[in-house]
Amino acid sequence: MNIQSNMDFVFQSGNPSTGSNYSANRPADALQDLNQYFSKFPQMEFRKDQMIYLVNSSSDNVYFIESGSVVTGNLSDTGEVVINVLLFGGQLFGEQALMGTLRRNEFAQAKEKTILREVPVVSLRNELKNSGMLSLAINQLILKKMYQIQEKWRSQIVDYARTRVIDFILFLTDNNSRKVGLEYTVDNFFPHREIASIIGSSRQTVTVTLNELRSKNLIYFDRKRLIVRDRDQLVKERF
Repeated sequence: MNIQSNMDFVFQSGNPSTGSNYSANRPADALQDLNQYFSKFPQMEFRKDQMIYLVNSSSDNVYFIESGSVVTGNLSDTGEVVINVLLFGGQLFGEQALMGTLRRNEFAQAKEKTILREVPVVSLRNELKNSGMLSLAINQLILKKMYQIQEKWRSQIVDYARTRVIDFILFLTDNNSRKVGLEYTVDNFFPHREIASIIGSSRQTVTVTLNELRSKNLIYFDRKRLIVRDRDQLVKERF
């Protein structure tokens, strides 16, 4: 998802599916404020699987994703990695620093070549006091992230594992793909074990579901990319 489409979400009403906006001009204004503000800070580049910060590291900065993808998560009591959310360009993370949290309670990791803006929390707090539009945009981006996390846990309770795999493919298609003709290509696909961790399933279930969808010619995948051949039919496979 690009920054503009994130801002379209930001200024929708409480139910994102309604598509009604508070004001047609606000997304463009807020997008300009975001770009102007974050461009003040140096870019940071992370390679695939590089850690951005660890649990218990100092919480001094907030991060804005310009391109690429990032996961945040925790370790369970048994040492198992639990992914909280998968984020793309135009989204924020590390916002716990705004609440005065001194130490991180999660880790953050780049999942492909990723470019970030690292924003000192003191600078961001001061700017939020002076710019109502920027404050609204930042708050709504944080709310969007919270909504994603809420939807993930809801899905784990009410949806079958097969449905969660399909929803993950649709999520990648809508947020991190390029359209080629009638098909959608995701250039940086995830290993099956990582998909399982993100959606809360088993690697075996992910592999079986992906192979089934490939046998129906709805998708194609290899270690590096995913191609969605028929998105509409894939949606029908959820049920």
